[in-house]
Amino acid sequence: QGIVGDGTTANHAWDTPLSGKQFGGRTGLNFVFNNEGMRPALGSEFLVSRHFPDDVQEQFTYACVINMNGLPRFSLKDDGGGYSGARIKNADGSPDDLLRSSDKHFRPADPQIGPDGALWMGDWANALVGHMQYSQRDPNRDHVRGRVYRLVCSERPLVASVTQHKKSVSELLSQMLEYEWRTRYRARRELRDRPTDEVIAAITTWLASLETTGPEYDRLCCEALWIQQSHHRIDQPLLRRVASMSKAPEARAAAVRIMVDEREEIDGVLSLLVTAARDSHPRVRTEAARGLSFFETAEAMRSLLSMTGSPADYWVDYTIANALGANEQIWRGDFIAGKIPEAGDRATSIVTQVLSASQAGAAALPHLQALLSQQPKPEEERNKAMTSLAELTGDVNRGREIFTRNCTACHKVGNGDGREFGPNLAGVAKRMNRMKIVQSVIDPNAEVAEKYRSTLIVTTEGLPVSGLVVAETDTEVEIFDGKAPRKIAKIDIEQRIIQKQSSMPEGAATTVAPSEFIDLLEYLAAQNQEVAPSK
Repeated sequence: QGIVGDGTTANHAWDTPLSGKQFGGRTGLNFVFNNEGMRPALGSEFLVSRHFPDDVQEQFTYACVINMNGLPRFSLKDDGGGYSGARIKNADGSPDDLLRSSDKHFRPADPQIGPDGALWMGDWANALVGHMQYSQRDPNRDHVRGRVYRLVCSERPLVASVTQHKKSVSELLSQMLEYEWRTRYRARRELRDRPTDEVIAAITTWLASLETTGPEYDRLCCEALWIQQSHHRIDQPLLRRVASMSKAPEARAAAVRIMVDEREEIDGVLSLLVTAARDSHPRVRTEAARGLSFFETAEAMRSLLSMTGSPADYWVDYTIANALGANEQIWRGDFIAGKIPEAGDRATSIVTQVLSASQAGAAALPHLQALLSQQPKPEEERNKAMTSLAELTGDVNRGREIFTRNCTACHKVGNGDGREFGPNLAGVAKRMNRMKIVQSVIDPNAEVAEKYRSTLIVTTEGLPVSGLVVAETDTEVEIFDGKAPRKIAKIDIEQRIIQKQSSMPEGAATTVAPSEFIDLLEYLAAQNQEVAPSK
C-alpha cells in the first residue's frame, strides 16, 4: 500500500482511494495524520530496520525544512480499510522527533534506509533559500555542494550490508527474505533491468522452493507478482490464488491492485473484481472499488452499489462515491428510474451525495472557470461570476471538513485547530458578505489588510527576507517568514518594501472540486460570531 505526500503542505494520504478513474468532481480525502503544520516534505520513509530499536519499527518520517529543520515521526495503524496515525510525542506532550536541528541552514532531503540499516539523508545546506528570481540568480547561492548524513543507533550494531550490484537473479530473489523493505525494493528494482525470460523462469523455480505454510508465504507471493508486474508477465493462476485464498488481507488487496494496474493483460478481470468487492476485509473492497471505477459498464456500477451491503467504512465509501462520480453517465438514468435493485439505503445516501455534488459542481464550474482562467476576463464578467457563485448554497458540515484539510495550515476559526499565519476567520461573515468571501478566496490580493501584507527586507549584506512583520521596536523588526520569527536590527536594513500582496497563495480555489468550493463558502458564510483568539 502506498502513502502519497504533498511536497508543499506535507499532508499525506492513502493513495488507493485517490488513484481511481479521474474526473473533475473528485472530492478531498482525509489525511492519514495531522502533521501539526510541519512542512514541506522533502522525501519520506518508513522506518523498518533491524538496526533501529523495536519501538521505532514501521514509524513514518519525512524531511522538513520550514516549521522545523529535521525529521518529525508519526505512528501509523490500520483504520478500517485505510490508515490513521499521529505524531510521536513525549510524556509531556512535546514532539518526540527523530531529528531536530537548531541550524536553520540544515535542509534534510530524501531520507532512506540504506543497505546497512542506517537512515541516510541529503542536506542541501545553503544560506540562500527561496523561490524568488533574485535568490536563484544570486552569485552567493551554492548550486554544487551539499552534505550526506547517516543517522545510526549508537546502542545497536549496523545490519550487514545487502547490495544488488553484480548479483545473480537467484541471489536477488533471495533478498526478498530480508527484513528491511528498502532492501527488497532495491532488489526488485534491479530485477526489473534483468532479462525478462531469465527473471520469469527464476521466479517459478524460487516459488517452488518456498514453504507454503510459512508465515511469510503470502508476502513472498506478492513479491513475486510485483517483480512479474515490472516485466508485464503476470502468472495469472498465482494472481488468482493470492487474490482469493491468501490468509492475509494485505496480500489479497495487493493482488487486486496488481490485477487492476495490469487489467488489459488479465483474463476475466471484471469478474475477479466483482468477487473481490464481496471480500470480508474493507481494504480489499477499497481496492476493488478503485478497480471497478475503470470499467464503464452497468455490471461494474451494480457491483459498486452492491458493496454498500457490507459494513460501512469511510475509505470504501469514499472510493465508491468517486468511482460512481467518474461514471455518472453509466448509472444515473437507471438509478433514477429505480432499475438498480442493489441500491439500498446506504447506496441511496452515497448516490444522493454524488448527484448533489455533481449538480453543485456543474452550477459552479463555469463561474470558477471564468475567474480562474489564465486569460483575464473583463471586470464585469468576473463580478457577474462572483455574484453567481455567492448565490449558490452548499453543505456547512462538508465545508468544515474542507476547511480543516485545506486551510488550517494558515488559518483558524476562533480557538480551533490551525495556525494564525493569516487572519482568524471567526466572525468573517460579519466582516464580509458572501461575494466578498468569494473574492477573498479567488483573488487574495484584491483587498489585503495592512497587517497581512508581505514585507520584503533587503539587508545591508544584500540578503532578502520576505514575510509578515509580527513585531517592531525602535531598534529592530521581527518578521515571520513561514518558518520561524526572525529579528533584524534596523541598522542592518538596506531596503524595506511593503508589498501589495497577500501571503495567501493565488490559485487556492483550484485545489478543491467545484462542489467543495461551494461547501467551503457555506462554512465561511456561517462564521458570524466573533471569538477572541487564544493567547
